[in-house]
Amino acid sequence: MARARTLVEINIRLPGVKLGMVEADGLRVAPADPGLVQLMDEVCEGKRREFTLETLADAKPVREVRAMFREWGMDPSKYRPSSEALLRRVVQGKGLYRVSNVVDIGNLGSIETGWPFGCYDRSRIHQPIEFRHGIQARAMKASANKHGILTGVRCSPILRVRSAAR
Repeated sequence: MARARTLVEINIRLPGVKLGMVEADGLRVAPADPGLVQLMDEVCEGKRREFTLETLADAKPVREVRAMFREWGMDPSKYRPSSEALLRRVVQGKGLYRVSNVVDIGNLGSIETGWPFGCYDRSRIHQPIEFRHGIQARAMKASANKHGILTGVRCSPILRVRSAAR
């Protein structure tokens, strides 16, 4: 039996942004299965053959994402887009991090398209949702469980959601 979907409304506060969304029901977060791991390795190998660190900067999606960051008043050399950072990692032969099936699929989509991806647990987010610049001097938990204070003129774009009560 299909369940009713609630319309998700996202207030976009950055110029030129178009967001896409995919919902998956019944998904269980788990380690990547062997098929996903093999696909990740194959895609990474293809990207290593396709690009060098020098040619990566000329790739159309990398140029487009960097232009989008500049339009938002951010220096993409200082605040590297996640998609470009992942592609650089792959081109250097370091491969993709193995986190979980959900994160790994998002990272795989990001390196295949060259665009940043985000994965969210729909059951834990509620309206209002907005896509905007992060707020300066707020403590943020970054990848690899490092904590830092974001400062500067603009902070990286974030999808801000109101979390469900825990």
